[in-house]
Amino acid sequence: MLMARPSIAVAIPLYNHARFLRAALGSVLAQTSPLDEIIVVDDGSSDGGADIAEAALLGRTGAVVMRQENAGAHAALNRAVESAGSDFIAVLNSDDMFAPDKIARCRRLLETRPGLQLIFGGVELVDAAGAPVRAGETADWLARARAFYHRTGDLVLSLINENFAATTSNMVFSRAVWRRVGGFQPLRVCHDLDFLLAVATHGGIFFDADSAHVLYRLHSRNTIKEDKSREREELAAVFAATRAWPCGAEALEAAALRQVLAQKGLLERTEHFTRLAVGFPNRGAFYQGVVGADAWRKKPRGQPR
Repeated sequence: MLMARPSIAVAIPLYNHARFLRAALGSVLAQTSPLDEIIVVDDGSSDGGADIAEAALLGRTGAVVMRQENAGAHAALNRAVESAGSDFIAVLNSDDMFAPDKIARCRRLLETRPGLQLIFGGVELVDAAGAPVRAGETADWLARARAFYHRTGDLVLSLINENFAATTSNMVFSRAVWRRVGGFQPLRVCHDLDFLLAVATHGGIFFDADSAHVLYRLHSRNTIKEDKSREREELAAVFAATRAWPCGAEALEAAALRQVLAQKGLLERTEHFTRLAVGFPNRGAFYQGVVGADAWRKKPRGQPR
């Protein structure tokens, strides 16, 4: 049974990526299967990126550029998704690029596999100039992460081991599941992983391993290169939320999960956050309490940092 042609909007959160934006928008406009909507949300940029977006999209049906005070990537994404009228959302961060047939491939998957709620695919790494990156720390990490998945066959455990989806730019998801899981949460680094694991609660996640969906740009201002202590706190909180509000894994308390967390040096911290989680009604409130407003900087009594 084929699903009717799914409408897809692209949500582009923009923050001080003016030098990459034309390439990002170009990759959207060059799709072999056109997007139904193009929604750019400028999150308080100071480099004129919103003006570039408006000029590039002038006169295009279904294209809009919105501006807001800086509120974070999660807020820009949520605003874009909220304003969309399409059934599905493809995210493109303003420094990345879509593979030319990404939308066409996702439409075929959605049409032939009714019930899919989220699709992500392969990642190609490029440098600041757009040249392929096939060696180095990030390339090695991505290869190891995918090898873990192919070895275990457990998608949820593999994403917990390493988020080899790598970026929100790799996601196409239904607006319905976005609403169901409460949207993107106020996390600086790990809002993408949290969203993936939350959607797994409802099943319907598909990894399109045989096709590259996104060109992920490596440059000096990537979020992944920021404060590692903040990243580790957010990871532990996300893993705790995954356990407190289960995401569909068959055995979240299994030895395999504990081994992954121990290898990452996050088992004790995750267990601490898991105990805290019982005092919160949902993961959104939990994140606000333990990582929002820099609460993560406060060392819990008796817990190591």
